[in-house]
Amino acid sequence: MVYSVEQNTFIVMSYYRNGTFVDGAWLYSVAACKQEYLANYPDLEIQETSLEAHIRDVINRFVRTGNVNKGKSSGRPAVSEEVVDDLRERLEQNPQTSLTRLSQQSGVPVTTCHKPAGVGYLRIMIQIFTTFPFAVQIYIFLFLACNVLFQSTEDIYTLRNYGKRSNCSVSTLFPAAVRVASLNIGVVPSLGRGIELETGTIHKVRSQCQKRGLDDFLQVGGSRGLDNANLLLADSVCGLDSKPEKHVEIIACETTTIRLVSSGAFDNSATVAIRQLTPEDINGYMSVICPSEELVE
Repeated sequence: MVYSVEQNTFIVMSYYRNGTFVDGAWLYSVAACKQEYLANYPDLEIQETSLEAHIRDVINRFVRTGNVNKGKSSGRPAVSEEVVDDLRERLEQNPQTSLTRLSQQSGVPVTTCHKPAGVGYLRIMIQIFTTFPFAVQIYIFLFLACNVLFQSTEDIYTLRNYGKRSNCSVSTLFPAAVRVASLNIGVVPSLGRGIELETGTIHKVRSQCQKRGLDDFLQVGGSRGLDNANLLLADSVCGLDSKPEKHVEIIACETTTIRLVSSGAFDNSATVAIRQLTPEDINGYMSVICPSEELVE
């Protein structure tokens, strides 16, 4: 059986949506994903054992490449997991290492060095160790090109470009409320520090920040699926603001995305608080509402 992009996307979303957080670790169930898939596509004739194998293939492919479907083969031999792990460890130790320097240090081609920084590979895992009355959060920051899935229903996240040109995003697989806790975008130059003036949060970047000649901004929005190319924006912000925003964006979409767009001219960072919507949120004002597939069709 040939599965469509829509079906494979549903598999990925169902797999992570049904995950449970047990004893400090996320557990995922192929069986739960299979049952939800069969309920959503009742008219399809398929063997359950074949479906389970396909679910594992799709999830493994998504973890490796960030894609739900098979891409065209380049004809080049595959890079071993040991090489990718070594490159990833080097990047984690020094996120500002250039790909050229990383290639020299590891003895592999520059093109291979893109793999540990590829879309979907460096999914951020936040580990929370709670010891009353303290809660310590350990972050593995995003670096280079990145597209990551949020692994919790409520937490605080920091995105940073380390002075590099990048387009990084954090996405949830559920409607979410997003609040910007701190912002430093388009202010501190990458090559040395200048005078930092607190500008406050500048909203609606397209009409405000770009008037100041800035191509660096943070976008908050949502989409109907994992493809956020056509993101419905709630707001775009830039500037330097150390005071947490009180305003919360309510994103009523299957997928919520916070995207940091960086030109490389500035050392950008943004900290955002993300949580799953509550019944009170759903009954209130929505910043963005994604139309259902029935309405789109």
